[in-house]
Amino acid sequence: RNEAAVHLRSRWVIWATLMVKFGMADAVVCGISGRLMRYLPLAANIVNGRNDVSHIFALQLFMSKDRLLFLADTHVQANPSAEQIAEMAHLACIEVENFGIEPRVALLSHSNFGSSKTPQSIKMQEARRIINQRWPHIQVEGEMQADTALNMETMARIFPASNLKEPANVLLFPDVDSANISFNLMRMTAPNADYIGPIMLGMDQPVHILAADAPVHRAVNISALAVVHAQVHSRGGLAAATRKTRTSQR
Repeated sequence: RNEAAVHLRSRWVIWATLMVKFGMADAVVCGISGRLMRYLPLAANIVNGRNDVSHIFALQLFMSKDRLLFLADTHVQANPSAEQIAEMAHLACIEVENFGIEPRVALLSHSNFGSSKTPQSIKMQEARRIINQRWPHIQVEGEMQADTALNMETMARIFPASNLKEPANVLLFPDVDSANISFNLMRMTAPNADYIGPIMLGMDQPVHILAADAPVHRAVNISALAVVHAQVHSRGGLAAATRKTRTSQR
């Protein structure tokens, strides 16, 4: 009991997540004062993952003047299996559709459509097979290199039978290293671009954990998204979500 009291007094994310769990708040936004992986286990122990998913993932929305890209998993799963990547694709597509965007998924690798037989490229091929089997409506292709995913001339030359007829807008990586490095390279080399995230996929209730260096406007962006997620969670759909939400921010 004493240990629990110490945790409650010293870790505001526990208070905030308990408020969401027991209906005193609708969403949690936290993280500016610490690392994501410091907060996620605390929140996940209280607000469990959804019953229909097995893992939690992090999705980033990158917005430049001429392109919107969703990247995953940039923070959570170090080396996801093919099964996990397939589940990640499914959850990412649901999130992208909530933005009113048609998702087109590219499973990224250093190889193009079997040109290399490394464990990571084979894993991405297997993820595509699982996605096609379980969620055949998803537009997905891979494994492929990033330039192939974003350039339809390259795609047509290398793999004219591709399921993607437009550039991919959902980029799934074989591990957290490649995803996080790619995202931060994009962020640093495109200073006029913006991003929203990380968006936590697979949580049972809305919990969002900002990067420690997030400026105020990105905290505002993720708070607005948390409100939408709270409305979806409480009403079961965007169209019917009308009530005022109470976002607990720490």
